[in-house]
Amino acid sequence: MQKNILTILCASFCLFSILYQGVAQTDPVESAGNNVHIVPIHGNIEGALLYVIRRGIKQAEKENAGAIIFDMDTNGGELAAADEIVHMLLKLKIPSYTFVNSKAYSAGAIIAMATDEIYMAPGSVIGAATPLMISPFSGAQEMSDTLQEKISSAVSALIRSAAQEKGHDPKLAESMVRKDVGYKVGDVVIAEEGTLLTLTNTEAEQIVEENGETRPLLSKGTVKDIDALLAKLDLPVDMKKEFKVSRLETVARVIKNLSVILLACGILGIYVEIKTPGFGLPGILGVLCLATFFWGHHIAGLAGLEEILIFAAGVLLLAIEVFIIPGFGIVGVLGILFIIVGLAGSMMPSLRDLSIDMVPQMVRHPLLVLAGSVILIGAGTMVLARFLPKRKLFGTLILDRAQKQDEGFVAHKSSEFEPGMEGIALTRLRPGGTGLFNGQRLDIASYGSFIEANSKIKIVKIEGTNIIVDSLDN
Repeated sequence: MQKNILTILCASFCLFSILYQGVAQTDPVESAGNNVHIVPIHGNIEGALLYVIRRGIKQAEKENAGAIIFDMDTNGGELAAADEIVHMLLKLKIPSYTFVNSKAYSAGAIIAMATDEIYMAPGSVIGAATPLMISPFSGAQEMSDTLQEKISSAVSALIRSAAQEKGHDPKLAESMVRKDVGYKVGDVVIAEEGTLLTLTNTEAEQIVEENGETRPLLSKGTVKDIDALLAKLDLPVDMKKEFKVSRLETVARVIKNLSVILLACGILGIYVEIKTPGFGLPGILGVLCLATFFWGHHIAGLAGLEEILIFAAGVLLLAIEVFIIPGFGIVGVLGILFIIVGLAGSMMPSLRDLSIDMVPQMVRHPLLVLAGSVILIGAGTMVLARFLPKRKLFGTLILDRAQKQDEGFVAHKSSEFEPGMEGIALTRLRPGGTGLFNGQRLDIASYGSFIEANSKIKIVKIEGTNIIVDSLDN
């Protein structure tokens, strides 16, 4: 078993190191102040896409870009991810634009409000930003009135704040989140009370008059595509630099969505491997699942080598506590803490990149993943205990028949055996097993060390019906 643990740790570390080195990325640093960076916001807005956007913004800042345009086509996504994107955009010194290329619903609308100007493609829409609770199993869930109000209030404040900073109408922004406020400009009703505001490109660019001044309602205009937008903004089309989402980043988004399953399968596989002789399929699958988990989160810009080393150190400390040090104490507690910190840290950005108010939201997702993994591990353990003992592969791990006296199995009498008596280990002691003393097969256990079969052993202690032995070969 000790060899199993060492093999697992070595294999895991080598595989993690190879993957870490294989995906290290360096962004070119140029001085090109006329570059216009195009960053896509397509699909669901979540943690992995957040990394793509963060990387695009950092690259634009490094190259001193003249402008950054977000090509948006999204139905929305996670509020925590949208919140962090909004905070990044509000700190951005480069002129920023949103091009609504089809749709900007929910979190997409919130992010658009955090850019300097909004333009829309023909037939595109923006709005409907009220928060929903989504279950991965049954879709949208109803919330209590209190919870709905609490979350809506927070989202409303976020979108109003973004709109105020960027010169958009905060009342319009709020009407996309709260259906009870309605929205009108002067005497013109744009959205009736009881309905969420969602605007087409034509509605968003209409000219309205308020306090004797005219302005576009939201959109600065309708343009066919990015090139048309660049021409309208008088930006050089030939300096357009499209930010590409790599295939690895696409894969990372899928891996992130499978975090709970990968984590649970990885830990279960290693647990089964430790409990079985040799090193086989469960250990390989366990290491691969954990490697895939860390690799995907590293690609997403979340897990670094530090988190992997912390996790590996936790596994090592826990193994030392369980298999080497008697009892369970500070080493085991530290091991569990290291494992939790390593896993949680691999699923969230560096705390250095977060403001204090964003920390609770960033911690929430890792805790939910860990909780889901614990539930799956518990269910998996019950399934393994119920069905695997019936399989031939695991048949050697359990006692599936009686130990009969005519086969040499007898209950020992304490008067027949005493400390110092020598014998042979008939099976490998892990630490329990079977030994032969005076021609009788006895159930015995070592002090915690592993003793190979056919080793010479001696009795060192007898506690009731328990016979404790040690190896004479050491």
